[in-house]
Amino acid sequence: MKSDTTNDKKKEIIEQSTRDFQNLNEDSQMFILGYMVGIQQVRQKHNSQETKKTQK
Repeated sequence: MKSDTTNDKKKEIIEQSTRDFQNLNEDSQMFILGYMVGIQQVRQKHNSQETKKTQK
């Protein structure tokens, strides 16, 4: 199990990242969200292909 200090550090980093993201202009936020959605779609496609290979 991870130490409370490590978890607290991670929580702090996430909270700061969230504040930084909220301070970005709308165009920058949309760019980042679009990138994240694209990466998620690629991963889902990759995982789907891997699942099909293991089912054969």
